[in-house]
Amino acid sequence: MPMLQRIQRAYEALFSESPTLESRPAEERPILQPGQIDVRSLIERYDAAKHAELADAYFEPLVDNPVLRRKPFSHAHDAVYIMASLAHVMEGLRLFPQATVLDFGAGTCWSSRILASVGCRVTALDVSKNALKIGRSVHEQDPLTRDLPIDFQVFDGRSIPAGAASFDRILSFDAFHHAPDQAGLLREFSRVLVEDGIVGFAEPGPYHSLTPTSQMEMRAYNVIENDIRVEEIWDTARACGFADIRLSFTMPYQELLSLDEFNRILAAKSAPDEIVFSAGNVLMHKNRRVFFLYKSTSREQDSRFVGGSDGLRCAMQLRDITVEDASTVRLALTIENVGKSTWRASGGGPGCVNIGVHLRGADNSMLDNDFTRLSLSSDRVRPGEKREVNELLPLPELDDFTIELDPVAENVTWFELTGGSPLRLTFRNRRYVAQH
Repeated sequence: MPMLQRIQRAYEALFSESPTLESRPAEERPILQPGQIDVRSLIERYDAAKHAELADAYFEPLVDNPVLRRKPFSHAHDAVYIMASLAHVMEGLRLFPQATVLDFGAGTCWSSRILASVGCRVTALDVSKNALKIGRSVHEQDPLTRDLPIDFQVFDGRSIPAGAASFDRILSFDAFHHAPDQAGLLREFSRVLVEDGIVGFAEPGPYHSLTPTSQMEMRAYNVIENDIRVEEIWDTARACGFADIRLSFTMPYQELLSLDEFNRILAAKSAPDEIVFSAGNVLMHKNRRVFFLYKSTSREQDSRFVGGSDGLRCAMQLRDITVEDASTVRLALTIENVGKSTWRASGGGPGCVNIGVHLRGADNSMLDNDFTRLSLSSDRVRPGEKREVNELLPLPELDDFTIELDPVAENVTWFELTGGSPLRLTFRNRRYVAQH
């Protein structure tokens, strides 16, 4: 049975058992029941400044709340729900070392600390000064995060305090549905993103405003709990300059199987609907949206990302080696990009590809994993392209040793770790004798 048909039948089966407003097609607007709050009326009731003031007031009594300060690990169930969504949105954002990331609607900034922990330069933006106060306090008190680069900024509800093309990535984790002006915010996202930038969203579904929790929050605090209707968001995003959209389809809740069931599924390369489309997974997709907006249709994979086992691969050939003097030899190499990722030009920035050099002793023990670096190319090397390299290699003050040449994407990975094989040059009595 085709995958889309399996999805449709699983959804229909669940909805027929428990018909709800959420089972309506995404383009239909929900019908308000007597006494329910219309989120659109709430949005129109106040201007942006007042909505920001109400959001800040929401957090004011929670500044010292220990449960909120532990987020996303406040409760076991919440942690599973949040971390599953976070894993998917972080994967789709294709983060890389030193990426500039706007954490929009950062709240208590737990996601900002995680982004900073994986090497990103983060701006935590929120309309609530009190929420940012909590985030800054937790950040500064944690010895594991307090030295990481997070810039805490207050959002006025209208304009993001940054220049054009300031961010590589934007994360909106359970924040966009609180925004009173989604169209204006999408224009701002487009403005502050670089040309190949990505916005990643993890948000509730198209009938979020009608859930009991949302109705309670709006009634008690006048905070916005809007619906996320991806069709409408995409129409607006295209008008704001975004070129593409993708939605994450994942099965976040696991099913525990016997060993025999597990092996049968692997052998068949297929799983029964009741496992793949369990009630928990169907409900998650009914009430949750993880999706991505792209500034460009070209999503070139480059060496800032590992890209799987076939991403960073090379074929390296030693054409010649000549002695320059007692401490230096000259290497003539041909290096071909046989992977699927474009190599960034040689240098010191994240993902820049150089030829890394390991030094091993006569007994093959590693003496220096970062003995030196050689330049590979002054420009990008796309899949299938070759470069001729002519570089001086300093020799160690040893008689017998082995030099290993292995390209390295700086701050990302050595090519050997993705399945490549270094070129090994063996020296005896300081003379080159063989390659492996």
